[in-house]
Formats: sequence, C-alpha cells, structure tokens
Amino acid sequence: MKVKKGIIGVEEEMRHTDHLLLKEAAPEATIKNVSKIILDPLRMIKDDLEIAKIRKSAQICDHFFKTATEVIGEGRLLNEIRIELAKCIVEAGADSSRIPQMADASRRVNRGDVFDVEPDITIDGYYAEASRTFFVGETTNREQIIWKACMKSYDEIEGLIRPGVTMHQLDVAFKNSIQEDLREIIPNFKSKRRLGHGVGIAGGHEIPLIQEFNLMKAAPGMVFAIDAGPGPGAIKKQDCSGFGHGSVASGITSTILITKKGFERLDKFTHDMIIL
Repeated sequence: MKVKKGIIGVEEEMRHTDHLLLKEAAPEATIKNVSKIILDPLRMIKDDLEIAKIRKSAQICDHFFKTATEVIGEGRLLNEIRIELAKCIVEAGADSSRIPQMADASRRVNRGDVFDVEPDITIDGYYAEASRTFFVGETTNREQIIWKACMKSYDEIEGLIRPGVTMHQLDVAFKNSIQEDLREIIPNFKSKRRLGHGVGIAGGHEIPLIQEFNLMKAAPGMVFAIDAGPGPGAIKKQDCSGFGHGSVASGITSTILITKKGFERLDKFTHDMIIL
C-alpha cells in the first residue's frame, strides 16, 4: 500500500476487521468516516445506469411475487415453497438473493397462514426494496382492516410524491393516515417507525431518510423505498392473528424513482389484498 500518511476516507459500514487491516497497512494515516460528507450525497442522486440496475431488480421482485402466488398454497411444504422461489430468482438473472427464513420449513401451509415476503435481489450490487403479504384461504376482519389501512396510507403518500416535497411532509401524512385507521381496532395506536429510506447499493439504507423533521426535498434521480405498514412489533399477535412470528411486519413496500414531473413506481405488482 503506497499511502503511508494523510487521511484515508472510508464508509460508515466498514467492518472492524477491515479497519484493523487498513490501520496495520498505514499506521501513520488517519482513517476518517466520509459517508455523510462525501459518499451519501454522491449516492443519493442516481445516474441512468444505476437506475437501470435498480429497475431490473424491481422487475425480478415482480416475478418473485407472481411466482409466490403460484407456489404458496394450503397443504404445501414450506421448504418446497422456498426452493421454488429461490429457483425463480436465479432463473431471472439476479446475481444474489435472500429468501426469508421460515420458522419450521418442514411444516405444511395451513388455511389462515399469512406470508409477509420481502426478497433481497441484487443486480451488479444494486437492489430495489419491495414486499407484499399473501393470505392463505381466508382473512379475518382485523386483518382486512389493517390491510386497508396500509393501502390507504400508501395511496395517500403517492398523491403527495413529487419534486420539492419534503421527507417530513411524507412521513407525517403517513403517520396521520395509518394511526387514524388502526385506532378503529387498537385504541391509542401510534406509529413509531419512519416511512422509508433511500435505496441503491445493496447492504444498507441510504439517504434520504423519510422521517419526521427531515426537511430534505425530493429531487429527480432520488430512489427510495416507501414502507407503508404498522412496523415490526407495532401490532402484537393478539391484535392480529396470523401475521409473522408474533408481530406484523410491513404491509406494502415499493421502490419509488423521483422524475422531473413526478415519480415512477419501479415494482409494478399489485398492492391489492391477495388471498391464495
């Protein structure tokens, strides 16, 4: 390594072992976290090539969800479903993927089961973030209320997305909508999660963070995930039987590209309630 002195800029997510190796190679150099001052702003606005890779990831997410509707069914082994979903991702051309683990892959799907699925699909290191929820055979009234609240809050957010809107405005509108609707079944429900975050390079959340008090404005070239749901742990099992392992995860997640005149949702699979 030629650098012996001076400042070496690294990203915030650098592993401790890598930091130690770098320090050993350049003991007199100063290692500085430059994520916030250099890397984050550079990554925030995507160029055409980056957008194309994220778009491809979103297209494979759509293929994944369509395949899920075909392979998830009452009586099927969970492990068989995992194999089919992994196969569809590989055949679609992703360079890596992650299928969420299932608690007991040897059991069979039962009527009333609920699958909250979020594939992690990368194309040349870039990814889109998307999730959908599938219901097997039937839904309860409470599940329907929660799902309708997720859809309504998402639709209201889409009505606001455009260049110039602040992250604060989006987050507050989301919280006001979902809190009002869910208090019908859960008195005093309060959402404690942020609405979303920037996406791009796999392995971490990017800016902008769509959260209260963030006055950053949406601009063309930004790509971020809208995560319309009550949030992990926000609704316990007794509040909504069947969602996840003791709590409800996100109801609807989609990846949004800000354009000059508005936005484009990169994943196209329906947000409607799917009962298999």
